[in-house]
Amino acid sequence: MSNNKVENIKDGDFFYKLDSKISYGRSPIKIEAIIEYDTLKNITKESPLVKENTFNVVSGTKWFDFLPFNNSFDYAISEKVKNTLEANGIKGIWYFPIIIENYPDKIYYCFAITSIAGKILNLKRLNNFEDDYIDFDTKTWDGSDIFNLDETGIIACTKKVKDILTKHKFTNVEIENL
Repeated sequence: MSNNKVENIKDGDFFYKLDSKISYGRSPIKIEAIIEYDTLKNITKESPLVKENTFNVVSGTKWFDFLPFNNSFDYAISEKVKNTLEANGIKGIWYFPIIIENYPDKIYYCFAITSIAGKILNLKRLNNFEDDYIDFDTKTWDGSDIFNLDETGIIACTKKVKDILTKHKFTNVEIENL
């Protein structure tokens, strides 16, 4: 378990890393955008993917609620996940539909994270395996339920999001202590 040293937050508030599970034995569908885009940058509302939103299936056989991108840290979510997050008033995320070629019945969404908190403060210690938690200045966090950490591809979330995703048993999602 993490020794997260985040200060100045309410009791019960903790942060988690949200990701699509990469599990080869389960053979999840992996998708890839047809257009080229900067895979090292976070997807924003201005991303070319918003208008050129067609993807191909590049591997896998099983459809899950979270689909990893083949060439980046991003992922798509099912309509069920999107609707659940919206119904629970989750802040910090903006959705746009994607088209998966040859699968018109599959409804998935990409998303842009609209909230960015500060940089990782203990990066050197993490790289040296001295810390097992990610530390950031919580004063840079605007209270959004889902957010990125500055200059990273990390998608972070609050306990509220973790509890919702866990309760609904969405598939192919990994939630770890930040």
